[in-house]
Amino acid sequence: MARTSTTSDRTTWAPSRAARELELKRREFDLAVNLGLIRTRQQPPPQPPPRRRSGPLPRLRAALLPAVC
Repeated sequence: MARTSTTSDRTTWAPSRAARELELKRREFDLAVNLGLIRTRQQPPPQPPPRRRSGPLPRLRAALLPAVC
């Protein structure tokens, strides 16, 4: 029995979603990937959080913290 899949503009899916789209069990999908029958993409490495500007923080710290003698 053929299953109607939803169409989407996405080019990548989570492995469990990809297995469902191909009408495979998750273990069958993993085996197909390991055998090279299905190609996968690696996710890009996570980007570090944006750096904060130092701005007025040193001035505020100096004003709020007493000088250590």
